[in-house]
Amino acid sequence: MNYAIINAEGLVVNVVEWDGKIGWQPPSGCTIEPITEGGIGWVYANGAFVPPASIEEPPAPVEVLATAIEVLPPSAEALTTSAEVLAPSTEE
Repeated sequence: MNYAIINAEGLVVNVVEWDGKIGWQPPSGCTIEPITEGGIGWVYANGAFVPPASIEEPPAPVEVLATAIEVLPPSAEALTTSAEVLAPSTEE
């Protein structure tokens, strides 16, 4: 049977196969619970395993490039002007 090793915060930090009979203990500060669904990264709360919050996929490089092109000024002169505006003043 598979058991989740759960740390003190309720996070599943590992899953092990154990027969429940052989003398074995989880690492210090951890508990174990039988698990049939889920795995590392899941949370054990109120007697149930909860999947981790979904992580939004980063945009594809082509999408990033297209966005950058949309916001770029139309000419090199505009780039120079923008850089001058953003540069700190050396005058006192």
